[in-house]
Amino acid sequence: MLAARLICALSALVCLLVGLWSLLDPAGVAGMIGYVFAGPAGQVEFVTVYGGFYTGVGAFLALATLREDWLIAALAMSTLGAGGAFVARLAGTLAIGTAPGLTLDLLISEAVWAGLSAVGWYLASRRG
Repeated sequence: MLAARLICALSALVCLLVGLWSLLDPAGVAGMIGYVFAGPAGQVEFVTVYGGFYTGVGAFLALATLREDWLIAALAMSTLGAGGAFVARLAGTLAIGTAPGLTLDLLISEAVWAGLSAVGWYLASRRG
């Protein structure tokens, strides 16, 4: 169970860091991934998803490390969310192409995140 909690905590940390960084420096984070804001609406949308949503998910994952009854659901969500991001990024990369560097790094990090979360999900599910 400790390994599952550590994996969940690591996922929480990743989400909280991305979320808070996006809230504090949206233009900087957006620029790193190739976004340019055409106006305030685009920046608000970016802050909402990358800042607000990621921070909320990170908070849920952090709380789930402390609540055994939430742990399996949190790790399932982390697995499916990171796995979905990996599949979407891979499909987009294959269909559209990519610039070298960050896209490949993000693809690998999403695969690792989904894989680790799946291991945590499995370990937490075996406890009974």
